[in-house]
Amino acid sequence: MKRRFAINILCIPFFVLVVLLGCSKGSESYYPLKEGMTWEYRYSSRSGGGLVTEQSETTKLLVTNFAPRELKGKEVTPQKMDIGGSIIFMFFTEDSNGIHRFAVQQSGAVEPEILPSSGYEIKYPIKVGTTWDTGIKFTIESIDDVVTVSAGTFKRCVKIKGIGASKKQVETGGVANIRIENYYWFAPGVGLIKKITKSTSDSRYVGSLEITSQLESFKK
Repeated sequence: MKRRFAINILCIPFFVLVVLLGCSKGSESYYPLKEGMTWEYRYSSRSGGGLVTEQSETTKLLVTNFAPRELKGKEVTPQKMDIGGSIIFMFFTEDSNGIHRFAVQQSGAVEPEILPSSGYEIKYPIKVGTTWDTGIKFTIESIDDVVTVSAGTFKRCVKIKGIGASKKQVETGGVANIRIENYYWFAPGVGLIKKITKSTSDSRYVGSLEITSQLESFKK
C-alpha cells in the first residue's frame, strides 16, 4: 500500500502546487515554497468493489521545503515527501505559463529524472474557469471556498477539479475503463489543505479506489 501512495502522488498531481491569488501572478502564495516550511497530512486509502478485496489504510505524509537550487540550468525548489517512510523528492519551477514539475527523484535514485515540460500543476491566470490538461483536465472551480480540516478552518481557498480516464488490462484478457476524479483545496499562505482522489471502473476485476489527504499541522 505504501508503494500505491507513492504512485498516486506522482501520477496525480499533488499537490505541490504554487499558485498566486487573483487573475494573474500576484500577492499570496497558495503553496509557499519558503525553505524550512513543513506540512503533515493524514493520508487514507480505501479500495474494493467487484472481485477486489476491500482494503483500507491510513498513513502520514510529511512534506518539507528545501532551499532553491540549480538543476540542468533551471532554478528549482526541492520538496521532500515522506510517505509512511518512503521518500520522494519533487522539483518545481515557474515560467510565464504557470508552475510545473521539473524533475523527480525516487527513493534510492542517484540523480533526479527530468520530467516532460507539459506537467503543469497550475496555469495562469488564477481565476474561475481556467483550465489545463496534463492527461487529466483540470479546472479552477472556485477561489473563495471555506474548508475545515484537522489543522483548522481556512477561507478564500482555491478549489481545483481534475477529470481523467485510463484503461487497464485485466486478467481475463479484457480492458477496464477507469474514470478518475481529483479535488484539491489550497489555502492562502498555507498551501494544500485537502485532496480527494477517486477512481471507478466498469470492470469487476479492478474495483474502485478513494484516497483522501487532510492537513493536520504545518509550520512556517
